[in-house]
Amino acid sequence: MTSRWRLWLVLMMLAAALAGAYRKGVHDGASTYELQLSRLRERTALELARAQQTARAQERRWQSGMEALRLDARAQIDKAAADAAVANHLAVGLREQARRLAVRASAGCAAPLAAGSAPAAGAAMVLADVLARCDARAGELAAAYDRAALAGALCERAYDEIEKPASL
Repeated sequence: MTSRWRLWLVLMMLAAALAGAYRKGVHDGASTYELQLSRLRERTALELARAQQTARAQERRWQSGMEALRLDARAQIDKAAADAAVANHLAVGLREQARRLAVRASAGCAAPLAAGSAPAAGAAMVLADVLARCDARAGELAAAYDRAALAGALCERAYDEIEKPASL
């Protein structure tokens, strides 16, 4: 009977040892996975921080590029406005000179000897008026074209600025 108890005792001790070994293996495996998971989390956090830093640097580069473009565009718009003002001043002088010539032509045609030339005086006045209107409209169209050309050039430069590859 003692050998039976001994056998049971040995079997129980063997079962306890196996259970302990199993628990240790499960615990070691879990801690290994926890360690791998923590390393993965660290690596992911570092990569996220790097990606955010890169994105912020890119955004700062775009913003500074856009600000430079905006300042340049403002300078070009101001220059175009100044050029348009000079051109308008010259055009006003040209229109005034055309009006004076038309008045002089009509005054010359109003002389008693040249009474038959009265329609020519009216034609000169109409011609001066048409010239003034055409010149004014040409100035408006030129200003609109300048604004559109500047806006288009700024848009192209902004697109090129954004599409530049990031230099890290």
